[in-house]
Amino acid sequence: MGDQFNYLIDNLIAACWRLLELPLFVLISCLILLFLFIWKLLAHFQNKHSGKALSARQIAFMLVGFFLIGLAIIIDHKIVETLNEVREARSNNIFGSDISQNDGLNDSIDQRRLEEIKDQIRRDSSWFELVRQKAESGNIDLEQALSADAKYIYRLELERAARERVIIYDTLLPVFSKLEKLFGEVKLKRHSLSEGVDLYMIKIEDPLVHGFLSVIDLSTSNLEINITEQLREKYLTSEFSEANGCLVAINGEAGQGPGLGSGFGAWIGNWIVNGSAILLKDNADRPFIAFDRKKKASYYQESVVDTVLTEEKYNAIWGRFDIMINGKNLNREPGFGQPRTIMGINEPGNKLYLLVIDGRQPGYSMGLGLKEAANILEIFGASDAMACDQGGSSCMYVKSLGGIINQPADGIERLTYSHFGISVE
Repeated sequence: MGDQFNYLIDNLIAACWRLLELPLFVLISCLILLFLFIWKLLAHFQNKHSGKALSARQIAFMLVGFFLIGLAIIIDHKIVETLNEVREARSNNIFGSDISQNDGLNDSIDQRRLEEIKDQIRRDSSWFELVRQKAESGNIDLEQALSADAKYIYRLELERAARERVIIYDTLLPVFSKLEKLFGEVKLKRHSLSEGVDLYMIKIEDPLVHGFLSVIDLSTSNLEINITEQLREKYLTSEFSEANGCLVAINGEAGQGPGLGSGFGAWIGNWIVNGSAILLKDNADRPFIAFDRKKKASYYQESVVDTVLTEEKYNAIWGRFDIMINGKNLNREPGFGQPRTIMGINEPGNKLYLLVIDGRQPGYSMGLGLKEAANILEIFGASDAMACDQGGSSCMYVKSLGGIINQPADGIERLTYSHFGISVE
């Protein structure tokens, strides 16, 4: 009986969600009709039963309240639906072509392009004359000769496109295959921000997750590391990024909460900028990533307590948890549900990974577990990684794409004490 009841409830909920997918004017019309029906029904009972029955004014207030609540639910649902469509369109338009299961170099004939090439041949008198002579010598009609030349030019275009894309596909296909094996249906897009700085959009279809990963080659000569230079009142990652000309940037630490005066509390660690210590508060619960003057990165796991300035720690920023150490995934917090900000490095220390995952937004992105976030970084080549402040703080700024590219869980960008970015000298 209990299973049957649960089954009935699940079906009713599913039916309600399907009804909410109807056009807005249909929903409002149905709501008005339902309102009038209930009004008439209550009025009927009001006339049959006197004395303790509700007054007409009370019935009116109840129905108006019911109508407004229903209207608010419908409008809220439609607004969220529209926002999710905008988010989806925005994420799809951020990058160029994507890698997916059936995507690749399409060598089937594009008839529209073929006709464009034919028109080009017809407009070039000398070329058209050669085609006409070919048709006469081969005893074929002019249309066949035009098609033969157009297909030849089309094939050359495809081959050129293949040469231009071969590096991208050779790099991404192994990565994509591993992501697909791990998560099922995925989409992977790549965008070059600058020499040595690539940005990837990762979309997992079920459960729906959107993430952004920036991979930085620290050996690139003209790149510069930017970390918030002083402990001051919290401010926005976008503000920090614009002030420092960052190509890409992520949030740092927000402390105990989103409020301006929330303080760090337990969430405190090592913070070093250009050889000067802003904070040296490392403890056995705080990992951090440090960079020397040549930008070579080193990872200091939670258990290591190091509060001494050295050449290896010319710049440093801390995180909250280890999620990968020496290539081993620590399997922390598996599953889906949280927005994440992750920093990682590869074993030689010449590559940096900045990962931001959106979450807490049904219909757009459900978030990711730390275990799954570590899996993604491992696929891209990371050996060590730490989770930074997450939740509503998680955001990524990309200058060439107009600012914050993810959808922060708060609906707006959250203020933080520290920030991390990469710029060009």
